[in-house]
Parts: sequence; C-alpha cells; structure tokens
Amino acid sequence: IAIARPDIAVTLVESNHKKAAFLRTLARELPLSHVEVRAERAEAIKDGPWDIAISRATLDLPDWLKLGAKLVRNGGLVIGMEGADEHELPPGAERHRYKLDGSRRALILFHVER
Repeated sequence: IAIARPDIAVTLVESNHKKAAFLRTLARELPLSHVEVRAERAEAIKDGPWDIAISRATLDLPDWLKLGAKLVRNGGLVIGMEGADEHELPPGAERHRYKLDGSRRALILFHVER
C-alpha cells in the first residue's frame, strides 16, 4: 500500500522487534518517508483513530474485526482476510470471495459505524 500510494501516511504495527527493524530498513532503503513503523502490539495502541486498519492473519478474524474497530474512526474501514472457514460477520461487514490455488478465501470489509 505504501508503495502504491505515496500520497498517504502508512503506519505499520509489528510486535516482533526483529521484523519491525526489517520494516524500518525497508522503508528507509526504498525510500518510503511516509511510513512509520511501530514495534508494539496492536492491542496496546492508545493513539489514533485511523481511517483504515488492515490485518493479514494477525488474529482470528472475529477478534481482528473487534480490535480493528477500536483502531479506526467512526466511518472507518477494517480489512481482514478469511480462510476456508466462514465466520459470522458483524453488521456493516461484507464478504468478497475469491479463489487462491483452488482454495476458497474471502476479503472482509468492515465499515465501522458507531
């Protein structure tokens, strides 16, 4: 996203300090001056809110949607990935199915309205 959209600020949250250090190096070398890397758990973040929160397999999907909803502003968007097992979605969430190597997957878009 940061490469495709240099016009927006991107905050990457990674609790593993080695992975966060790699992301900082990557942002510096590319260069992506609009990227901030934070070495902390998403559950511990106190600032925000953001417009969009995206996760790719950080938590079980229902847990991610709840956490992501806390990270975005009213009217914000939470994006998550769903595997073959479908979960019950909260009101405002949409499932967009696709196939990957013959496996069924879905992108979940959760529009947060408080």
